[in-house]
Amino acid sequence: MQLDTLVPVDQRPDADQLSAILDLCAWAHAEWIRIHPFANGNGRTARLWANSLALRYGLPPFIRLRPRPDNGYGDAGAKAMQGDWRPTAVVFQRLLDAFIEEH
Repeated sequence: MQLDTLVPVDQRPDADQLSAILDLCAWAHAEWIRIHPFANGNGRTARLWANSLALRYGLPPFIRLRPRPDNGYGDAGAKAMQGDWRPTAVVFQRLLDAFIEEH
């Protein structure tokens, strides 16, 4: 994976790396929402995937699983169903900022 060379495991991400990590989290989340493999639980599973990627690259698990986040999350999910993951990245940046501010 290209991020493995971009963000060493023992190093905190800088601003550019953070953007790349959030893009990866958003893309993985949006793709799971787009393919919608289950009758129920797709959103929770997508959020779990995104949090696991965030943890892998040194970020906290900033997306709550339940209840579903607000902050534009639903609208971003609708765009993800159409194949556009970028609104999810914007929402994830807001969620990460809020998580850091709270903790």
